[in-house]
Amino acid sequence: LMHDIGKIKVPKRILMKPNSLTEAEMAIMQKHTEVGVKILKQTPNVPVEVINVCEKHHERMDGRGYPNQLTGDRLDLMTRIVSIADAYDAMTSETHYNPGFSSSHAMSELYRQKNKAYDAELVDAFIRAIGVFPVGTVIETHSGEVGIVISTSDDNRLNPSVIMVLNNKKKPFEKAHILNTAKVMAENGEDFRFNIRRALNPGNYGVHPKNHFISY
Repeated sequence: LMHDIGKIKVPKRILMKPNSLTEAEMAIMQKHTEVGVKILKQTPNVPVEVINVCEKHHERMDGRGYPNQLTGDRLDLMTRIVSIADAYDAMTSETHYNPGFSSSHAMSELYRQKNKAYDAELVDAFIRAIGVFPVGTVIETHSGEVGIVISTSDDNRLNPSVIMVLNNKKKPFEKAHILNTAKVMAENGEDFRFNIRRALNPGNYGVHPKNHFISY
């Protein structure tokens, strides 16, 4: 919750910029870790572990991160965990400057960067914990319908429950409905047309997960 608190002091013209930052702008953006530490140190009862995460979550195992180019042996467990979660969230979230990638794309990138940017053992644990189709993933069935994953099961990570929003002609259903893909597979076999064919990027076919979840 607190690792990016320093971004409240980053100018909006930089924070909300829709294209690549200049070198000078990137230097300002990277200051958010230092600013965040100052804010948290001035806040009563903030655990030191939280301050460490705020300061170091952009450091990388191979020493190519910032602000101090620390290597993995100098990063505590909580920081190494948050750096993975933060990277996954950044890749999969829809923002004004990023359309968002599919969960499978993000996990492939994390896997590619393990032992370089991220702790390899923790990347493997993260992928096992999140599953192939995490909640919020936009999916397409074999028959062409499109839906959004709303729940998963430890027993059957390949077959989550999905709210179906588009029919096979990519038109909205008159009424969205929930499909338990594990149940239909058990009842109809692995070749059933409602089995998941692939994960899509958020925004494909105009389906944005954030429009289907209540924000608090």
